[in-house]
Amino acid sequence: MKLVNNLILILNLALSLTGYTKLFSKSGHHTSLTPSTISHCPAKQINLPEAELISDPQVAIIGSGPSGMGSAIYLGRANGDSPKRNIMVIEGELAGGTPMKAGTIQNYPGIPDIEGPDLMTSMREHALQNNVQFVPQKVTKVDFSSSPFKLELSGGQTIKSPAVIIATGNKPISTNVPGEKEHIGKGVAFCANCDGPFFKNKVIAVIGGGYGALRETGQLKQFASQIFIINKNDQLKGPDMLLNHANDPKVTVLNNCDLNEIVGNGTKVCAIKYTNLKTKEIKTLNVEGVFVALGQIPNSYIFKDQVTFNDKNEIVVDCQTLQTSVPGVWAVGDVTDKSMHQIPTAVGEGYKAGLNAESYLKKLKAK
Repeated sequence: MKLVNNLILILNLALSLTGYTKLFSKSGHHTSLTPSTISHCPAKQINLPEAELISDPQVAIIGSGPSGMGSAIYLGRANGDSPKRNIMVIEGELAGGTPMKAGTIQNYPGIPDIEGPDLMTSMREHALQNNVQFVPQKVTKVDFSSSPFKLELSGGQTIKSPAVIIATGNKPISTNVPGEKEHIGKGVAFCANCDGPFFKNKVIAVIGGGYGALRETGQLKQFASQIFIINKNDQLKGPDMLLNHANDPKVTVLNNCDLNEIVGNGTKVCAIKYTNLKTKEIKTLNVEGVFVALGQIPNSYIFKDQVTFNDKNEIVVDCQTLQTSVPGVWAVGDVTDKSMHQIPTAVGEGYKAGLNAESYLKKLKAK
């Protein structure tokens, strides 16, 4: 009975997202999408009410994806029915984060098949039930030099908080070629692990020639009938165990080739056009899917010189506590150097950071 009620809740939340259309049907075929103001994906944002800002939250969570929601739900529940502290989520550019553009999600425990926006709406409702405050703005600047930490918001306000959880995620590097934006979710994808099953027995192209492209190729081999790797360099680069993926009979490597255009009819991808950089010849290759594997960029730029980064501009965190180089500031999910880039692990990291933030605040109060 409890499972039925949960399914009904999810269905009702899905119906509340008026105007949203599935990225993929359950049969694996792509369907139409609604327009979007977000550059990488035509996903629909959650309809947000205007929020009354809390001047000084005890915990400020920057980002509203799975890791941010994990922190918010834990900290909200830890407050009980009579909130002892204010918990604020500053939602960022896309409320709900990248799962809003993920299509069907099939790896979340207990929910075998759910659309990304439905899952994130459910998480948001869970947090709201536990008195978490949501602010539909972005953080534009931070100052972690002393506590309470200062956060400047896109609406012009500055808030202070003794505890901050960074959950800003990352974004894929785009090809910036004609046809990419128009066909995201309609044949263009950025995650083989997420979307590979939708390309079973199809001919696809993987764009890139490094670690990410080889890893994606390895995952896609179990689904696609044929894979073309479009690599602008003269050879693939990566460890031997990944380079072996390119030796599969299903895989054809096109080195010294640069993508020019993704061709489609607005509802599906039909082909790509690319240039052979040696001969300057432009060719057309018929494919049904394009996986862009040029890497990811962490959304960490506003934290530069505030916390420690690695050489990939990911935020370095302690593997046990997820604390950054600044006590009282944690980072979770895809913006960190410890991320597994999966929704379930991101939620777990969020819970872990929330637990540590709660413990930290108790120690501050005891001083």
